[in-house]
Amino acid sequence: MQAVAKEVRSSQKGCAMDQIVDRTDLLQRCMNDQAFVTQMLEVFREYAPKTLKLLHDAATAGDWTAARRHAHTLKGSAANISAGALKTRAQETEKAIDSGFTEDAAHLLAAVDAAMNECLKAVDRILADPGSLKQDAC
Repeated sequence: MQAVAKEVRSSQKGCAMDQIVDRTDLLQRCMNDQAFVTQMLEVFREYAPKTLKLLHDAATAGDWTAARRHAHTLKGSAANISAGALKTRAQETEKAIDSGFTEDAAHLLAAVDAAMNECLKAVDRILADPGSLKQDAC
């Protein structure tokens, strides 16, 4: 968890929020349509925590096929909203499972949790103030 926060702090240039959710990329993905951005973020806000819980539940149960599927889903969801750190952590977990390193994958979940917490905070800030999508609104 601390490693993710340290990585975010050490790579900061400009707005810290952009290190969690890249607002420029997100706007481009959504064709500069702020209403579409809001819709994407609302869907993410509703479903990503549920997917993370399913990932944890599957890992706890030793169901690595399901855990891999949920890590993959979370990776895609994070990519859709330009949440690079969360995407990377979910991808690392997925790769660990693919490689048979399930013990490593279980430990990587703490990093996924930390990235998710930061991502949800950024999503909530954007949803509370859609004007924050503008680069000068940090």
